[in-house]
Amino acid sequence: MNTNINIRLKPNLLRQLEQKKRTLNLDTEAVISKALEDYFYFDRINDLREGMKFKAKELGFETEEDIFNAIS
Repeated sequence: MNTNINIRLKPNLLRQLEQKKRTLNLDTEAVISKALEDYFYFDRINDLREGMKFKAKELGFETEEDIFNAIS
């Protein structure tokens, strides 16, 4: 089921949205849906990454570089 929402955009966001619509030849709904999908995907990745930091520290890794060096 789809739900309609109304949002207010600052002028600069509206300009960027209009430009992206033209560049990708998509409608407003498609661009905003894609932007939200991307946002939630990367937000989930960041949450997982933050959660893994604690486990990495338990295993003796202090930085992402330490992990990279261990697997390289």
